[in-house]
Amino acid sequence: MKTHRTRTNSKDPLTRQLGLFDSTMMMMGIVIGSGIFLTTGIMAQAVPSALMILLVWLLGGLLILAGALTYAELGVSLPEAGGQYVYLREAYGHLFGFLFGWKMFLVNMTGSIAALGVAFAEYFGSFFPSLSTKEIIFSSEIAGLTYSLSRGQLVAVAAILLLTAINYFGVAFGKTVQNVLTVIKIGTILVFIVFGFAVAKGASIDLSFNPEGWSYAQLLTGFGLAFVSVFWAFDGWNNINYVAGEIKNPKQNLKFALIMGTLVITLLYFFTNVVYFLALPVGE
Repeated sequence: MKTHRTRTNSKDPLTRQLGLFDSTMMMMGIVIGSGIFLTTGIMAQAVPSALMILLVWLLGGLLILAGALTYAELGVSLPEAGGQYVYLREAYGHLFGFLFGWKMFLVNMTGSIAALGVAFAEYFGSFFPSLSTKEIIFSSEIAGLTYSLSRGQLVAVAAILLLTAINYFGVAFGKTVQNVLTVIKIGTILVFIVFGFAVAKGASIDLSFNPEGWSYAQLLTGFGLAFVSVFWAFDGWNNINYVAGEIKNPKQNLKFALIMGTLVITLLYFFTNVVYFLALPVGE
């Protein structure tokens, strides 16, 4: 395998300012989002059983953990900023790293950020209807297609620009904002779980494997579709490797951030779904 000089040996190295807590909060903050609140309903359309849905969440978490262990080894071996770009560059050469970088810039990252921005605007619009995506500012039809601009879309753009500005001011400020926001997100989900168990005291979940009497082919197909939703909810777990060049002692901190983050997220997601099924049966 062709080797390259790492960024940490260059004349202008990145400053390693992210500790274990910072790295874990960043990893969990990237993953935890709207997915946990939107996916269970989609999964319930694919599989008729609460037991199967809970199993999908656990198996999905285990599969992500396997990926996290793999990325931990890669990050420890090549503790540079860039993540998959670095791994592809080292394994296959600069061309593949170059193509991957531009693919992420033009398609993957930009598309994901835009989708998350619009999801934020949708929720924001529930509290402030005058700034929702339903408030159209401009609309035009071009070549048979209708293009429109809403106030909610402007809110999405503003949110993206604000977070970009926060990161521009440096790692120290950025990690502080990230830690605060992630702690709030984790705390909110924990409150939801505790409150849900308290309110649903005495309630039970139907743990029948196939209450609707579906065929094995239908169950297998639904199981696969449900897995797609789980992967969306876990999406972004590998992004912490992009900042490996800014993590202190990456041999320990990067590894434990990936492992602990994945395990905690899996438990949060699992018990959130338990609360869902204590409140409502799968059919609802």
